[in-house]
Amino acid sequence: MSDTKSLPVAPSIEFERKEAKALLRALHASDPIAQSRVNAHGSAIGMTAPKALKLSAAQLVIAREYGFT
Repeated sequence: MSDTKSLPVAPSIEFERKEAKALLRALHASDPIAQSRVNAHGSAIGMTAPKALKLSAAQLVIAREYGFT
């Protein structure tokens, strides 16, 4: 997913945190879509085994999807 998403009109840190937790759960469940999202930003998070990724890596993927460096 190289396209960036737009932030909502009233972004919420709590919503983004929950989105990162959901991404992490999907990765641990070997979801191929979640894996492709992480692979798109692999160089930024230092690719490791999907089940070894931590919440901070998932949060970085979410931030990158929104266009943050």
